[in-house]
Amino acid sequence: MISNAARRAPAHATAPSLEVGVAHDFKNLLFVITAHCQRLIQTLDPEDIRRRDVEAIAVAADRAVALTRQVLEHGRAVAPPVRSIDLNLLLGELQGLLHGLAGERVRLAWSLTEDLWPLRVNQTQLEQIVVNLVANARDAMPDGGQLTISTENRVTNEGRTREWVVLTMRDTGIGMPPDVQARMFDPYYTTKGADGTGVGLATVKAIVQASGGRIEVESASGAGTAISVVLPRDATVLVMPPPASTEANALRRERPARPRVLLVDDEPAVRDLLAHCLELEGYEAVVAATGQEAIDLIGRHTGALDALVTDVNLPDFPGQVVAAEMLRRSPGIGVVLISGSSEGVSRDACPSAPLLMKPFSLADFKRAIASAVGDRHVL
Repeated sequence: MISNAARRAPAHATAPSLEVGVAHDFKNLLFVITAHCQRLIQTLDPEDIRRRDVEAIAVAADRAVALTRQVLEHGRAVAPPVRSIDLNLLLGELQGLLHGLAGERVRLAWSLTEDLWPLRVNQTQLEQIVVNLVANARDAMPDGGQLTISTENRVTNEGRTREWVVLTMRDTGIGMPPDVQARMFDPYYTTKGADGTGVGLATVKAIVQASGGRIEVESASGAGTAISVVLPRDATVLVMPPPASTEANALRRERPARPRVLLVDDEPAVRDLLAHCLELEGYEAVVAATGQEAIDLIGRHTGALDALVTDVNLPDFPGQVVAAEMLRRSPGIGVVLISGSSEGVSRDACPSAPLLMKPFSLADFKRAIASAVGDRHVL
């Protein structure tokens, strides 16, 4: 039995707020959705029409988690992270989601400029812009129509040369008279009655202005609408992700034995999913639902465990306490921390341990486990 002193959370840790607790539970649920989607995608043939539906579900769930994280950051007055983004690449990733959002009566057409300049913005906010504009165009075409999504580079001379990246959404809908166009970005202004909130376009305007850009609108009653989002180019180098094949090859290394991994998570769906993933990868999963149960298992399996995966937010005491006890009994063992919230996370006991934020990809999980076990099993 572990002592009460050892159970105490770090002095600087504070009890999570209700908002953080709800976000943690919400992201646990979304992680189960996205992880199962990833498993289904791996088993479906690329030509299977069901694969596109599953991919759209996975993308939507990923975006929901990113949006939840941004809401929490806004509540804590945390500046949203920015990075270089290829807008064309992002639109490609969102394609399945946008087709579902547009509906069967709206046809999406694409006109994307090659060699598009990068943007330096918050990715979640850029996705909000795209999703809100597609939803607005869909609502402007109640009888169906075409939405053309285009990108282009633009150079202006407004006292000095400026370089911009332009995203344009052009629909064949009902258009807007001048009085509606004048108020279209006003918060809570809507022409959709009870079905509208008046928040979507106001959000778009706020994000664009905060990013140093502007919005251009062309519309007339019965003649459709074109909305262009003009954002400044990022002059820094765009860093592209590694090819998928490199990641896949890294995860297919042969394992000569069945390393034993202690998995600790109080959410049954998450625990069962990750345990199954470990088994499929050739590991033996030893599972626990609470910190005390994990400590008891560590005592019974001292010297026979090869890695620890523990949720940070356990019902009885922090997962870092479990990690500290594991390292006390087996110095140098690999530890992986997982969490749905970054608040209250101390890594004092294992500063080099990776922290996977839910909902992480199964590929990231497999890579972290392979690295954690690597010190004890040559892979």
